[in-house]
Amino acid sequence: MMEFDVKRCTRRCAATDRELEPNEWFYSALVRDGADLVRLDYAEAAWQGPPSGAVGSWKSRMPSAQAKQVKLAPNEVLLELLSELEGATEKRELRFLLALMLLRRRVVTLVEPRPEDGPEWMVVQSGKDDPLRIEVAEPASAAHAEQLQEEFAQLLYAEQE
Repeated sequence: MMEFDVKRCTRRCAATDRELEPNEWFYSALVRDGADLVRLDYAEAAWQGPPSGAVGSWKSRMPSAQAKQVKLAPNEVLLELLSELEGATEKRELRFLLALMLLRRRVVTLVEPRPEDGPEWMVVQSGKDDPLRIEVAEPASAAHAEQLQEEFAQLLYAEQE
């Protein structure tokens, strides 16, 4: 599995070089630059769709100065959630994203990769004898992808007091 070092938000619009304001909506895109991925952030007004050669893009909101800090749920909780979502077919995409995140964090390992020309699935393992079959499902539309992103963020983060 290849890993990329994607930088945090630049807090500046790539098109106008204006600083992004607290609570302002903005778009981010990942663009290939040789072997690297470069993150570009755009104010909502300057966004004209993903730039040429973009690998992916998403919409976010700049945090406010008064925003409470959020903390990522512990690995054990995320692993338990992965298991709980096993039978929920309507949460298949969410479960896949969670598995990818746990794979990147090295909480689970890839046992069986997705076949190139077969059904879309992969198998990950959290312990020595604990394989989990994860089905892959791409979001049906861009609107569905945004909804999935919001739902995923709600599952992963909790506000800190």
